[in-house]
Amino acid sequence: MNNDLSKLPVPSGQNPMPSGNIPVPSGHNPGAVPPPFDPTLLKDDPRVASGKKKRGNRLAVTLSIVAGTLVVGGGIALAVWWLNRDYKVTPSALTLESEGGEVRFHVEGPGGWEVQSTPRSWVYLSKQGDYLVCSASENNDFERRDTIRIGNGRKSCRVVLVQESGAFVATPSVQDVPPGGGTFRYAIGGQEGWRIEQGPEGWGSAFREENYLVWTVDENHGDRRSDYVVLRNGNKTLMVGLNQEAALRASQTSLTAGGSEHTSYITITGPHDWSCRSTSYWLDVEREGDRIKLDFDKNDESERRECEVVVTGGGQELRISVTQNKYSSGGGYYFNPYWGW
Repeated sequence: MNNDLSKLPVPSGQNPMPSGNIPVPSGHNPGAVPPPFDPTLLKDDPRVASGKKKRGNRLAVTLSIVAGTLVVGGGIALAVWWLNRDYKVTPSALTLESEGGEVRFHVEGPGGWEVQSTPRSWVYLSKQGDYLVCSASENNDFERRDTIRIGNGRKSCRVVLVQESGAFVATPSVQDVPPGGGTFRYAIGGQEGWRIEQGPEGWGSAFREENYLVWTVDENHGDRRSDYVVLRNGNKTLMVGLNQEAALRASQTSLTAGGSEHTSYITITGPHDWSCRSTSYWLDVEREGDRIKLDFDKNDESERRECEVVVTGGGQELRISVTQNKYSSGGGYYFNPYWGW
């Protein structure tokens, strides 16, 4: 490319590069500094005012769009939060008395909630506005409880319903105790604040130890006897019984037998768990039903001999004295109560 401007074609009658000094307008000093720009000179310029108005309109439209977006977005976010907020139930747990009744749970949260769990057979549920209503009939058993879930498919929560124990039981309710007496315990269940309202007769005493009734019984020297204790908690009462077996007794407490080999019997009454033993080699004893069978050996010794039959049962001990005369081969008389003299 040719960069020499002097060789460019020049229109006829025009000097592209005039020589000499360029004429300067009158009153102008080419070396002087130009004055600063004064923006007030443009305030009345219609082009400037038109530009400002256009920019203002654009800003207003932009702000309106932004505000609308924020309002719509905030509304959507609020709606989503409202539909998905957690449930709050007040209170979260309630207790019914054993006699039964009705309680209410206040439910706060998304609308359209329903009971989502199957209640136990003793619980009756209903929805009344913002309340979950729970009712139950009288409880004659131990404490019972149920956990109930409510929700709308997206959110859920649980409440706990408890019904106090209506039971008032003793384990065992009656005890058969031995004639020897002792201390016996009954576990009391279903009620916490029970007390002894009526105590036993003079041959025993009772007191509470934690959740146990402790009954101390004296030794029985007579016939079978029975007694009871009455416990109370509020309007509930419980009767606890005790039977004490008759004293261990024998149809005879001493026996004199002949010197020959033979068998005798003694009847035992009182506790059923008795046993017996002999203190000597020449007398064998064993239990047969409610009797003691005594098998005597022949007494070939020079004099009579003695021993004891020891009977134990029901915490008692009974001793029967036994005497066997020496054997005699001759005749003689002896008393038989069935013959007379």
